[in-house]
Amino acid sequence: MNLPNRCPVATHGLGNTERERQRSHPDGFRHLTRQQLKKTTRPNLTISIMKMLLYLTAAIAVCAAQNLGHIENLKAKSGDESVTLEWDFVKGDAAYRLHKYTLVTDNDFSEDIRCPADHCVHTVDYLEACKEHTFDLTPYFDDTINSGTVDGDTAATTGYTYDKPPNSPSNLRIVSEEELGTTLQWDAPTKNTVCVKSYKVCFRLDADPNPTCDTTEDTTVLLPGLQACGKYHVSVTPVTPTNAEGPKLEQDVTTGDGGRWTVIHTLRMRVNHIEAESKPNNVQLPVYKYILSIEMIYWL
Repeated sequence: MNLPNRCPVATHGLGNTERERQRSHPDGFRHLTRQQLKKTTRPNLTISIMKMLLYLTAAIAVCAAQNLGHIENLKAKSGDESVTLEWDFVKGDAAYRLHKYTLVTDNDFSEDIRCPADHCVHTVDYLEACKEHTFDLTPYFDDTINSGTVDGDTAATTGYTYDKPPNSPSNLRIVSEEELGTTLQWDAPTKNTVCVKSYKVCFRLDADPNPTCDTTEDTTVLLPGLQACGKYHVSVTPVTPTNAEGPKLEQDVTTGDGGRWTVIHTLRMRVNHIEAESKPNNVQLPVYKYILSIEMIYWL
C-alpha cells in the first residue's frame, strides 16, 4: 500500500537508481525485511552495557595487578619534646618499588622519609611538650609499568611528649570575700605553662595539722566556710597531664572580718521644750532642749 506523498521530494540531479526508489516508495521509506528490521531495532543499551563491562573488567585487572606494599605495626614512643615512630613494611609487587614515605604531624607539618628497609625508625623533633600528637604515614611507590608514582594506604597513630615540669605559681592573694566564700587568685607559672593541667589548692588554719584540698583548672578558687579573721596556711601546686606535681607555692593568708558593719536601726529620743515653772520668788527657770540619739549596730 502506497501512502500519498505529503512532502514532495525534488528528483532533479538524482541518479536512475535513486529516482526509481522514490517512484516506488513516494513516502520516503523503503520496505525492510523482518531480518533487516530486527537488526536495525537492536537496543543501543546492550552495546553500552557490554562496553561498561569491558571497562570494568580492565579496571579490575589493573587493580589486581597493583599489589602495593603496606605498613604494619606503626608505634609511637614518647620522648623529651620528641616522639619516635617505628613500623614494619610488607613488600608487594616488584613492579611497584617503594619510593618514600610522607609523614604528616598534627595535620599540619609534613616531611618525606627515605627508608627502604623492612623495619624503619624515625624521630620527630621540636614537638610541644605535655601534649598528644597525631601522625599519618603514607608510602609512595614508583610505577614502573605506567610511570609516575602511586600512593599506598595511610597508617595513623598518636604519641605523647614528656611532661616538662613548670615552675611554681606566684603572687597568691585574696581577691574577694563574700557570703559564698573567699576567692583566692594567683599567677600561673612562667615556665612550661602549657604543661599545667590543673592546680591542687590546700588550706588549713594555722593551728590545724589537717588540710582541706580542692582542684581547679583556673588560677582562681572559691573556698567556702573560712572563719572570719582566721590565719590560714595555703599551698597551690601545679599538676601536669601525667598527674606529676610541680613545685608548690606556700603562703599564709588572713581572712577579713567576714562581713561589714551595718546600721540596722536608729532610735532617737527627743526632749521637747520644757516650759519654766513659776516659783514663789518669781525666778524664771531656764529652758532646756534635749536630743538623745542611739544607734544600734549589728554584725552581718
